[in-house]
Amino acid sequence: MVEPSQLEQYANDPELARSNIACLFESLVADESRQNYAVEALENCGAPEISQIPVLLHALSSGESLAVYWASTLLGRLLSDGPVETAGLAQVELEQALCESLKRSLDLSAHERILWAFGKASSLQPTTREVLEQLRTNASPRMERLIETALHIPVS
Repeated sequence: MVEPSQLEQYANDPELARSNIACLFESLVADESRQNYAVEALENCGAPEISQIPVLLHALSSGESLAVYWASTLLGRLLSDGPVETAGLAQVELEQALCESLKRSLDLSAHERILWAFGKASSLQPTTREVLEQLRTNASPRMERLIETALHIPVS
């Protein structure tokens, strides 16, 4: 477990945080002090390195709402930079992992952040679009707006 003083350094140094994403995700399930520093570091670190994608995919599959929220946030930042086709993974695999997370019982904020991440992609796979269209039929107004943004549907 990473010490709070080290996490504080990550929170103050985005480059250091980006190179220690795995430690930050481990700290999300620690005590409140570590969790707060980890959240601050993740907030400040910007888009992750491509090499960190496996860590983010693992966090998505964890079922922990806070980890899913932050993994989705970082993946959204990465997707906003353009299609992801490196680290042995294609964007389709990232979208599949995000879709699988939508099926889990998570906090509303985690589900919203997954939809936000989809909205950062310049285009989505047909299977992802189908999943989002299905969700849209029974979505709350806020979720519906996030889905429409992801599907690039003009706001009426």
